[in-house]
Amino acid sequence: MGESFQTMLDFRELSETYRSAPTLQGTPFTDNFFSNPQPTTADEIEVYRIQVINKPAPGNTRGSNPRQFQSPSMDKILYALFYSFNELEIREKCLKFLMATDPDIQRIGREILDEQLASAGTQQKLFREVVLQQIFTSGRVNLAANGEILVPSIDAATGVITDNAETQQSIDFGIPDTRRGDCDDKFGTAGGGFWDAADTLIFQQLANARDAALKAGSMPFTTVWLNKLRAPALINNTQFKLYAANNNVRNEAVLQGGGVDNLWGFNFKFLEGYWTDKNGVQRPIIPLRGAILSPDGDNWYRKKEGTEMIPTQVGIMSDFEAGLRARKAVVGMFAFAQARATPLLKLSQYYGDNFGVGFPDPKVLWFPTVFSA
Repeated sequence: MGESFQTMLDFRELSETYRSAPTLQGTPFTDNFFSNPQPTTADEIEVYRIQVINKPAPGNTRGSNPRQFQSPSMDKILYALFYSFNELEIREKCLKFLMATDPDIQRIGREILDEQLASAGTQQKLFREVVLQQIFTSGRVNLAANGEILVPSIDAATGVITDNAETQQSIDFGIPDTRRGDCDDKFGTAGGGFWDAADTLIFQQLANARDAALKAGSMPFTTVWLNKLRAPALINNTQFKLYAANNNVRNEAVLQGGGVDNLWGFNFKFLEGYWTDKNGVQRPIIPLRGAILSPDGDNWYRKKEGTEMIPTQVGIMSDFEAGLRARKAVVGMFAFAQARATPLLKLSQYYGDNFGVGFPDPKVLWFPTVFSA
């Protein structure tokens, strides 16, 4: 019984179950923007930003002294990792099941433990997903005093972002207001109309914004991310109908699939799903009025998973060195259990995560308001 109980508390087994927890409806932002993150032992992501000089180097004549070259300025930006750490105390009945001598009763306790662990893993994955969603749809994350995620407000025209009134922590990623709202008159009424009007020149708006990115020295965007509920607006657009007729694109394929590629040089991707905020409001994974414009690949941002030192054994260690040996570094999501006397025996499961992203060029992302309502 003792060996079995120790095995149940082994951090490696708990972490594996925790990470494999199912999600309620998928994690599109994690899947699309946080695959293969790099590990780090730091608490922050260090990003170096070099000023882009869109100007040719000067010419010279052979034999002349070298000209003084303009050196680009460089600054360092630090982004703190998002950290989550929570405890769930196991009920006494479950603890008795785990410590029973009967293997069948032990199995019942183990099943309860695994169910609780899987539920915690689902919530933890959703925390990561919604944090990424807030970063990649607004450029700012608001957290309440109890750690719950809040939603800042964005002016649909000016792009000015305002923290939620209950915000305790505001984590801003430096996205300028000219990359939100009408994006300096590139979208919306100022840019020639919203995309729910069939005659709006969607592709001209995108071309104007892409041209502005090039002039600013930013990596130009190629992908347009929309809520899947907005797919009908795309196929009803006059420009799209012309393109579809000339390129044998079927409306059903667009509505049923995840998007359409190489549409006048842009790839349209549709995401769907919801998350529930602290007030019980169902919020779409991509705001219905908005879009995300991003470059291809992932070399335009940095993604990291932090490191946590996890206890690998339960009980009193013989000395300090033994205590150090009983800890191991775990990257990203972590989970472990620990028994303690208070003076009664108590068992708790601990769950957590360490992750973050950073942008060398905060102007690389666009969050335009492209629908009227």
